[in-house]
Amino acid sequence: MKKVMVTGALGFIGFHLCETLLNEGVEVIAVDFCTPSSPLVEEKLFCFGRNALFHYRNESIQDVIKQDILKQCDVVYHLAAITSSYIGWSKFDQLLKENVEATKQLVEHKSSSSRMIYASSIDVYGERFGELTEKTPTSPSSAYAMTKLAAERYIEKRDDREIITLRLPTVYGPWQREDMAFHQVLLQKENNEPLQMKEDRNTVDLLYVTDVAQAFYLAGTTKKVNGIYNLSSEEVDEWYRAKSILLDEPYKMPHSSQKTFISNKKAANDLQFKKRTSIEAGLKRQEEHVKQWKALYNNV
Repeated sequence: MKKVMVTGALGFIGFHLCETLLNEGVEVIAVDFCTPSSPLVEEKLFCFGRNALFHYRNESIQDVIKQDILKQCDVVYHLAAITSSYIGWSKFDQLLKENVEATKQLVEHKSSSSRMIYASSIDVYGERFGELTEKTPTSPSSAYAMTKLAAERYIEKRDDREIITLRLPTVYGPWQREDMAFHQVLLQKENNEPLQMKEDRNTVDLLYVTDVAQAFYLAGTTKKVNGIYNLSSEEVDEWYRAKSILLDEPYKMPHSSQKTFISNKKAANDLQFKKRTSIEAGLKRQEEHVKQWKALYNNV
């Protein structure tokens, strides 16, 4: 893997994936349409500095496709999507356009024979209990999850392409989205505000962002091709354990006696992916990040 494209490159996970790839000596075409720009975008670009392996394209996926850049890439990492928890059924048409149609165009483009790694979500399972494997029936209940599953279904039909789908749990760490719970609580702490912690869209499992970025890298290099993989901590109630640490209160089990466990067995066997970062270490790094960039976040 010498040259790749990352869509959604300046998003939360996309940024860390670009860092991981650059550290491995991989050339990165970073695609993210950020017009107008923002202080967050500018700071992320500054972090990459003048790295000769990093090429930023402030363009839409559709515009990049027209330029036949895809045929230059060994792997396309497709992370671009509308992910905000504030966007739901009222903007379903917008979600379809950004989360499904763009994926379809990338897959269909005739000049591309690149392997594609698609970022999906464990939200596609809906509200289920017990052990969830890649064979568990899907039952999405949110607009976001519906669009993720729709893209997955289209991908499954394309047996002429190497496409790996990674279903992600809730992800945390530096540069976490401002609409997510851990970021909001940490910023409240820094501002000496009353702590008001909502639940994230999914609280079934939790992974640190650089662990997730490593999983994407492994998916780009594995000899295994095609298929769907869960990424998980192999633990139960990790989100709630992190909540107790953030709020400095005793851990309380969620009210439901029925537990959900996301199997990581397939990803461990095929991709050699396993969680590396403990909740304590991950939250400490995110807290340090929020302290460093407090002024920036308060002006967003």
